[in-house]
Amino acid sequence: MTIRTALRVAAGALVWAAACTRQATAQLYPAQPARYLLTTEAADARALWVNPAGLARRPEASIGGDATVDRTSGTLRLSQVGLSLQSRGLAFGWSRNSYPGGLSASSYALGVGFGDEALSVGATRHWYRGGRSATAWDVAVRARTTPAVDVSVVWRLIGSPVMRDTVFHVFRTWPSSIVPAASLRLFGGRLRLAAEAEVESRLSHVREVRTGVALALGGGFDLTLRGDFSPSFDRRGFAFALSWDRTRSRTALTTILPADAGSLDAVGATGFLVSALPTRRLR
Repeated sequence: MTIRTALRVAAGALVWAAACTRQATAQLYPAQPARYLLTTEAADARALWVNPAGLARRPEASIGGDATVDRTSGTLRLSQVGLSLQSRGLAFGWSRNSYPGGLSASSYALGVGFGDEALSVGATRHWYRGGRSATAWDVAVRARTTPAVDVSVVWRLIGSPVMRDTVFHVFRTWPSSIVPAASLRLFGGRLRLAAEAEVESRLSHVREVRTGVALALGGGFDLTLRGDFSPSFDRRGFAFALSWDRTRSRTALTTILPADAGSLDAVGATGFLVSALPTRRLR
């Protein structure tokens, strides 16, 4: 199978997954990087919001920011801005969410990751402020089982915080979830296929399934496509991200159609200034 054929198959599956009407249901505003990244693709400061075990994957220091513009009922508005700092497995992030009606809330996160490419673990502590205050934890483990396969498990929102619903604009308790994931690297890593599921922490119900493909285009450019859908396929959406990874900087531009709110389109941008750190030898 060639890269072109594999990409066509993956892209067709993602478009099919998003090709029906999406129904509004309860949802949160995740930090912008988490809106398009797959769990096994997070390997820099963005892993703070997605998979803290990924913070151990790149020995670097970085500072960056992100912004998201949403379209709600035909009106464009700046819905989120954020900042992040990272240095050798330790990261801090801040995200400011603006809700329809003039309401706003902030999220803070402090994460740490330990390990290397073969095996890493991590944890993130979240603080939520805005109307009510809440806290939660994410913990994760990630492993490279073969040169071509990565697997991970993330336990999210431990502590079940009470936060605002971005669709119905009420406060509610958000239960924890477990996210198992796996990715396959083909053609020397130039093509990466991934899948993950978000499962209730009691393992009684699958909330959402996400599948994606990432293609290295050359020159430091990567194209990521992700499809989100419920097990019954009554909620579907997709996201596209074009990233540019250079020696001293990393940027990404995304277009998002969230699976849980069909009336909401979004465009996001993320940028980092990066400084590589000396690698450490494991004894």
